[in-house]
Amino acid sequence: MNGIGLMGATAFKIGELKPETGNGTTVRLQGKVVQQIPLAGWRMYQLQDSTGKIWVLTKRTNVRLQTPVSIEGKVYFQSIPIAGQDFGEIYVEEQQVQTPTR
Repeated sequence: MNGIGLMGATAFKIGELKPETGNGTTVRLQGKVVQQIPLAGWRMYQLQDSTGKIWVLTKRTNVRLQTPVSIEGKVYFQSIPIAGQDFGEIYVEEQQVQTPTR
């Protein structure tokens, strides 16, 4: 993950992120956009690297499928308790993004 081009955050592989990473922790991730969902005023896309996938929340409207990106963002865990079990999900709120130039 060296040379990601973004500063001020620790580089992680997606598979290394756990609920214990800490809400609001700033991380750097690198991967490819494999899925996206429009939301009211936001957009979510799924970022994939060799270790896993994670949903990323963004205000950008120019997210393109199959595009490699490097991001810096804040990690959050949303707890979803159902029948005594937690089906929570980790996601990242994008703060900065770097896409390759063509």
